[in-house]
Amino acid sequence: MYSWRDVQTIRLIVYLTRERGVNLAGVELILGTQRKIDALQHDIERLRQRIIEYAQRTVAVPQATRAVAKIGARALVKVQAPSP
Repeated sequence: MYSWRDVQTIRLIVYLTRERGVNLAGVELILGTQRKIDALQHDIERLRQRIIEYAQRTVAVPQATRAVAKIGARALVKVQAPSP
């Protein structure tokens, strides 16, 4: 039995070859690029979580050394400035 992702991939291949006129080499390139993009997005999410966890573990610091950094469109985290 095919997974939902397999079916979506087949639909994309059919669309690219029939509707857009992409040859199989082009389809292979597109699918490879999409896999790389997916992996990078996963890495970004993992790093964003690590930053948030680090910021939550960081002890409170004086107001003058605190800042807020926007990480992507979804999260704000406190960032501690280096000690002098």
